[in-house]
Amino acid sequence: MAALVGEEDGSEQRAADVLRLIGAANADRVKSVAYHLNLVCDARKRATEARDFNTLIVAWPTIERLVADRRPAQETRKHTIFSELGLSPEFWHLNDPN
Repeated sequence: MAALVGEEDGSEQRAADVLRLIGAANADRVKSVAYHLNLVCDARKRATEARDFNTLIVAWPTIERLVADRRPAQETRKHTIFSELGLSPEFWHLNDPN
């Protein structure tokens, strides 16, 4: 997700789509992991990676708002997002309520 937010043009919306697919129950965990990875990268002098995670942390309120504002993604959108992330079809249905 950090890489998505670092991109331009609609990157926060794409990150919100991914977060929606991961599930609201996991949102705090994702944010916590991003925060801790930012600290680790900073401590290890990995400025580029630290900046990516920091960008995600700063954009988090907007991403959460976008998740709340949009209805659930359709199956075709899931396929597109997961394919773009290089995730296998088995992963697509992990958080599917049906």
